[in-house]
Amino acid sequence: MHNQPTVTEHNPVFAPYTTPEERASIAAATKRDLLAVSAEAATRKEALLRALNPPRITIERFELKQPMLPDDFADQAAAIDQAVFNKGVAINRDKLLALGHDRFQQLLRRDRTARISQRVVGSSTGLTSWQLVEFAFAGADAPVTQVPRRRNSEILRGAGAEREAVARVTGFRDLWKTIQEAANVRDVLAFHDAFKSLVFGQSLLERLSTDQRLRSRWFCGGTGMKVALFSEWLDTLQGEHFSVTFTRPLWHVVAWLAGRTDAAAKLTRSRPRVLRTAFTVTRPDKALCNRL
Repeated sequence: MHNQPTVTEHNPVFAPYTTPEERASIAAATKRDLLAVSAEAATRKEALLRALNPPRITIERFELKQPMLPDDFADQAAAIDQAVFNKGVAINRDKLLALGHDRFQQLLRRDRTARISQRVVGSSTGLTSWQLVEFAFAGADAPVTQVPRRRNSEILRGAGAEREAVARVTGFRDLWKTIQEAANVRDVLAFHDAFKSLVFGQSLLERLSTDQRLRSRWFCGGTGMKVALFSEWLDTLQGEHFSVTFTRPLWHVVAWLAGRTDAAAKLTRSRPRVLRTAFTVTRPDKALCNRL
C-alpha cells in the first residue's frame, strides 16, 4: 500500500510577469490609497485642534455717540479763551513778594542741608544744573539702580533693552532710582522742588500787570507740572476762589460717550462681566438712567 504523497509548494524565484498597463494601474491604486489615508489623518488632526482650541466669542462693540457740535464751535471756544485771557486772575503783589521771600529762605536752608555732609555734593556743585549734580554723584559711584544690568548673552540676542532703558538715570526725575546715598538724593530732590516752585513764582511776578491781574494763556487749558506749581501759590490770589477737580476724568468722558446721565456713577456690577473682561468698559445702566 502506497503512502499519501506530500506536495510542497515553492515560491517562484522571479515575480510573475505583469504588463506595463497592469503596473500603471497598481501604482495609481496605491497612490489613491495613500492620498485617502493622508486626507483622513489630516481631517482627524484638524478636528483635534478645533476641539482643543475652541473659537473665541465675538462680541459686538456698542457704538459711541458722536459729539453734536455747532458749526461755529471753534470760534466760540476761541472767544471763551480770549475772554479768560483778557480778564486774567487777580493776584496780590505784596502777598506774592512775601511768599516769594519765604520760599527763597526755604531754598537757602535746603541748599545748606544738601551740602552739609560734603560727601557727594560739595560747595562748588551747582544744584540747579543736572550735569553738575550727575558729575558729583558719579564721583561717589552713586547713580546705581536696583535694576539688573544686561548680560552679554542678552546683548547678543537683543534682549533686555527695556530693562536697560528703565535703569537709565538721565535727569532729576530719575534720581530717585538710585539705591546709594539716599539721604543726599532726598536733599537734592527737595532743593530742586523748592527751586522750581520759586522760579514759577518769579514768572508770576514778571507777568503781573499794573492792574494787579495776571494774564496768561495757561489759564485757558494748562496741564501737567504747572498745575501743581500754581497750587503752591494759591495764597497770593485776591478775593474768594474755588477749584473744580474731576476725581475720575476718564470715566466721566466714557460715561458721557456711553450716554449715562449720572456722570459720577460707578461701574455697574449687575451687568455681564464680559464687557469689562474683553474691553475694560461697561455699558450704560438703562434702569438707572430711567430713574434719573
